[in-house]
Amino acid sequence: MVSQFELVPDIRQRLMRCSVPDIKEIDCHGECRQDGEGGDFFEFVSGPGPIVRVYLGSPLAKCTGSAAMATTLQATVRAIRVAGDDTIASTLPQLNHLIRTSAPGEYYAALFAAKFDVSRRRVQYVNAGQACALIVRHNADCAIPLITDNPVLGLNDRNAFQQHTIPFHPGDTLIACTQGVLDLIERRCDEFEQFVCDLVRNNDRACAIDLANCLLSDNDDSLECEHDRSVVVVRFLGPQITVCIEESGYAVDWCAAAH
Repeated sequence: MVSQFELVPDIRQRLMRCSVPDIKEIDCHGECRQDGEGGDFFEFVSGPGPIVRVYLGSPLAKCTGSAAMATTLQATVRAIRVAGDDTIASTLPQLNHLIRTSAPGEYYAALFAAKFDVSRRRVQYVNAGQACALIVRHNADCAIPLITDNPVLGLNDRNAFQQHTIPFHPGDTLIACTQGVLDLIERRCDEFEQFVCDLVRNNDRACAIDLANCLLSDNDDSLECEHDRSVVVVRFLGPQITVCIEESGYAVDWCAAAH
């Protein structure tokens, strides 16, 4: 008889073949290069309406059961039913509670979660300890870091997470990476944000899958990687426009949800 743990790799591969939302204004792609057991996960959830929700999670350290927990978290994200006006923060208490009650004692997870509202031209996000997440504006002259101001999941019984809202316009690109990608890029240069800006500027007509593969490419196979390498890329398609908005202004609010 096949044990449940032997089934995890097969389930993981099935989940990683998640479909991307069919919204003409949005081009998105996720990619994961696993190291050993694998503990990273990403997920795209569409609707209702012209809305895309993106999740990118990773364990903070390798531990027994990381792959199983990644599978459970991704399946839970996919199963959560949300209304169009639900905030992105409203799903995190459920995931946090799941880790607190089901994961091994040494397991904690970083998570970046974002909700793209095409009609309102904005992205609502929560960053709970994920290594790198930023938005590159349409002219690729600056990268806006997406603030990490929440504890990682599983650390405590927290049931409220701070979220931010920022404009997202045609020509803008969001890139979120796990620690393995950051380590990879730091082998090539000292400044992650500048590297990403240059990448987007030099590939201004590239699709999301091409940008993701560029971020994950490594020509030196002799260097060992201590982490999975995972990235999600979301591009807002459409004509480039002049953005007359105060970029430093973030709308901040708190969203609580019961377990």
